[in-house]
Amino acid sequence: MSDIKLDLVSILEKARDQKAQDIPESLASKTLASDATKDMETALTSLRTFLRTQDSFIYLVDQLRSLLPSAEAQEEFDKTNLMSEFITGDPYGLLDDTLLNVAPPGIALVALSDFFNSDRFYITEPSSLSLFNKLDKAYEAPSSVKTPVSIGEANFIVPMENELFLMDKETNKKFVIAYQMKPQSVQIRITAGGDEQIAMLELAMEMKKLIITNKHIKGKIIEISEGNIFDVKELDEQPFPILDKTLHDELEKNVINIFKKKDEFEKYGLPAKRSVILEGPPGNGKTMIERWLASRLQGEVTTIWVTSKSVKRSSDVAYIFEIARKMSPSLIIMEDLDLISGTRQQMYGGDNVLGEMLNQMDGLTQDNSIVMVGSTNRVSSLDEALADRPGRFDRIFKVGKPDGEVAAKIAKAYLIKHGVSVPDTEALNLEDFFSEGDLTGAQIVEVCKGAIFEAIHKSSGVTEVHLNNSRKGLLNQRQNYLSK
Repeated sequence: MSDIKLDLVSILEKARDQKAQDIPESLASKTLASDATKDMETALTSLRTFLRTQDSFIYLVDQLRSLLPSAEAQEEFDKTNLMSEFITGDPYGLLDDTLLNVAPPGIALVALSDFFNSDRFYITEPSSLSLFNKLDKAYEAPSSVKTPVSIGEANFIVPMENELFLMDKETNKKFVIAYQMKPQSVQIRITAGGDEQIAMLELAMEMKKLIITNKHIKGKIIEISEGNIFDVKELDEQPFPILDKTLHDELEKNVINIFKKKDEFEKYGLPAKRSVILEGPPGNGKTMIERWLASRLQGEVTTIWVTSKSVKRSSDVAYIFEIARKMSPSLIIMEDLDLISGTRQQMYGGDNVLGEMLNQMDGLTQDNSIVMVGSTNRVSSLDEALADRPGRFDRIFKVGKPDGEVAAKIAKAYLIKHGVSVPDTEALNLEDFFSEGDLTGAQIVEVCKGAIFEAIHKSSGVTEVHLNNSRKGLLNQRQNYLSK
């Protein structure tokens, strides 16, 4: 045991010579004279307590470990305690996690690699943090794997670190980042102390923002869903839904042309921005129209797709508009606008989502080149300051139940697509059958689908009788539901 004590003194003296400004001259004598005479374990505990506050001494611990008799290195190492001591200084401190699922994986890995290796962080190898275990067994860090990634014609080799211990150079806040490639995404786990929850969420948002504004996804469709989860998508060419041609022309004029004919708008001194609302009951093609718009502009314009799950607080609204500005020219699609913006009562009684929405829309400048398309079942459910104010939402377009002519086109297209011959479809006299105009587009499709089900059940072709039975069944169910 005495030999071990001498080795400890030797190591500390050597370190003091190298780091004289950091190590108090009396460290060795204070530590060992008071504790080492009792037993080695007490001495090391005392030394570890001191070293915990001295980042420059972390490298000493592996040397000290090697001095321990093997009999004293039996306990299992607790990985969670290592994280906890690194972040909070307490092996049993409170830790919180947040998860991001980011797609596509190649883009995420390239962006993350740049982010982690910026000048912002100190990156500590987990194996050097054996200071924070019980000096019984060094924590073996996961091995680093280099992964080839291709984005378009660009090729990258990025590290696939399973775990990184980061300290922000400016704030000294500590985080443990673990990320892993999945088949369709990269899953990122951020761990921080209980009192650093806000910093952790800010870091998650910052990482998400960095990935989502990556130059390699400019011109694609960014779908923001619940929490920190988003996806990057590409759409095949989408047909315009079978609706009134007037609506098609209005959307060409008020949305598509803002981007396609930007030079002409500039010639007239008009800003490259516009906001419109699609209003109508569910099942009449609002989402199909939005998908058509996104596919028409894909490659030239970045579409940011927002649902009610995307916005929980006013900061989410600010974040969405910040992304739109950075990725400009941008199309923001907001489904269920009434659920996103809230009401004036909520504005004064809780988080001010509506107020932030108004501020962000008023703050769009001529240079932003941002168009918004919002959809809602009822414009009356929106606050007047949002819906009835040109400059915020400029136009409202009705997407209502199709009349007999349009309904017949929807039904015909569906039946032919699903194997009913053109002559048999013509014989069904669809325009007269749907002349009442009382069904949504989705209900027309369901009537046709039900007719095919009945034809299969009766081993015959689709007839008007099958259509009529299917329609009656649908309307009866609807009436029974609405009467409850």
